[in-house]
Amino acid sequence: MKENETSGVLLPPPVVYFVFLLAGYWVDKYLPLPFINTNMSFIAGISIIVLSFILFGVVLLEFSRLKTSVDHRKPTNAIITTGAFRYSRNPIYISMVMLCIGISFLINSLWGFVATLLASIIITKFVIIKEETYLERKFGESYLQYRKAVRRWL
Repeated sequence: MKENETSGVLLPPPVVYFVFLLAGYWVDKYLPLPFINTNMSFIAGISIIVLSFILFGVVLLEFSRLKTSVDHRKPTNAIITTGAFRYSRNPIYISMVMLCIGISFLINSLWGFVATLLASIIITKFVIIKEETYLERKFGESYLQYRKAVRRWL
């Protein structure tokens, strides 16, 4: 496989979010920063986590329906513009953010939110921008039109 047949992304996004969330959890152990009533935090956390899994599942169905790979190390053969992709060009990353936010609620820590924000900045700079460049190179004007019509995040 030639180098330009994929986005060339080296950072696995789930690992980035996991590492940053662990760092936030570690900081919270030494410098706790709770932000909400514990019962409310638990309910909110579980609800957001469930929604993140539902969104991820719906997005996976779109990838499957169009027979294109979710794996950033493999070539993409279609621009998905249906389902959640009508509202965001990156619903999988949104589901990862939701998962991290849900976990942050569960552990009742503002540090989890800070970690999620930092991870999202890293993902945007080192993953999403590379993926967008790849999609523009591969699909040209059709991707540019999609990019104009749909936001990167929300």
